[in-house]
Parts: sequence; C-alpha cells; structure tokens
Amino acid sequence: MKSNSYPEFSTLKIDMDTLKPHSLVQTVLDINATYGLSESELEFGSVPYTTQAYKDHFGINDLSEEGLSKSLSTMANAPLETQLDYMTAKIGYVLKSQYQAGIERLASWSLLSQNHENTIAFQC
Repeated sequence: MKSNSYPEFSTLKIDMDTLKPHSLVQTVLDINATYGLSESELEFGSVPYTTQAYKDHFGINDLSEEGLSKSLSTMANAPLETQLDYMTAKIGYVLKSQYQAGIERLASWSLLSQNHENTIAFQC
C-alpha cells in the first residue's frame, strides 16, 4: 500500500476575543516535480502545492469542541463522496493522485466498508 510521503502542514487562526481556533487550512507540497533536479535548478516557490480550506471544502470552520462536534454530526449525514474526501484529507491524502491510496488506507483501518459504500464513525 502506498503511503503518504508528501510534506504537509496545517495552519489555523485564533479569535483573540474568544480564543477559539478556526479557519483550518491544510497545505501539501507535491514534491514529484522536484525529483531529479539539483538545488540550483529549483527556484523559490516553484514546487507545486495544494491547499484545502476546511471551511470551504467541508463546512468546518469552528475548531472548538462544540464546533467540531456539530460539524462532525453534520458530516455523518453528508453525501458519501464528501465523507470520503474529508476522511482521506484528515489522514493526509489531499492530492488527487493520493485519493485511491487514502481510500485503501481507510479500508485497511476498518473505517470504510470493503465495498466502499459505508463509512464507519470517524472522529478527529
């Protein structure tokens, strides 16, 4: 099974009045474009990357305990495709080229039925 070997990081914002976290964004670098290149051939900012804003893609903005609980309850009733997108992103498979590997990983962890038609309760 192919593992997720792309470098990634996540950022979020903090509301300074309530001290609640929000606006989670996951960024993944697609380092395939750099294979075989020397350092001198690389330019700053030339490595392709993908960002995924959880607010825009999944409707998850409030990262407080209450906000996540509400968002995940809503996610449980979302279309299967949305649930699978969320679950694969959550375990680090954000790039479209990684999607199938993410699905296989979820199934191997018993978080997805063998026929890939039902998700099992998945919490962050």
